[in-house]
Amino acid sequence: MQDKTEEADNERLLEEDKYGRLSPGISNSELYIGGATETEAEKRIEYSGFVVYYRMPEDGSVSYSLPLMLAYRSSHGEFFHFPISQSKQFDNHGKMKRSMYRVEFDDFSLGSSENRRLIPGFFSLEALIKHYKTFAYHNAEEGILETFPIKNKRNSKN
Repeated sequence: MQDKTEEADNERLLEEDKYGRLSPGISNSELYIGGATETEAEKRIEYSGFVVYYRMPEDGSVSYSLPLMLAYRSSHGEFFHFPISQSKQFDNHGKMKRSMYRVEFDDFSLGSSENRRLIPGFFSLEALIKHYKTFAYHNAEEGILETFPIKNKRNSKN
């Protein structure tokens, strides 16, 4: 019974686009902006805000596949672009059972590669967006909150 419920939930999270491809359902159009260059994405973000987008080349060239990205503007106004990975699990018959989305921070942001296991995964992009709209990282040294763990990255630039 649980397998059928789990299967139904995963099917609900996927929508068919106009080309018949399955894509994650996202209803928060304010934070999901579709295809954009890094520059275009940055123009849409306020301080401590973020957007999810498919990164297009700045030169306008056409690419066969576009990476799914999360662009973040820190409380200091600096921009960061993190890839979003998708891992898929399949059953014995090759049918997808579930898909997980995760923001891929680099080791500078996390402090060490051992902290990578602490990065949460989500069954939909909408759940990922909701989580990062709700929770923040506290930088006790500066007394500020950041949506993403960027302290080490910012300090490494100085």
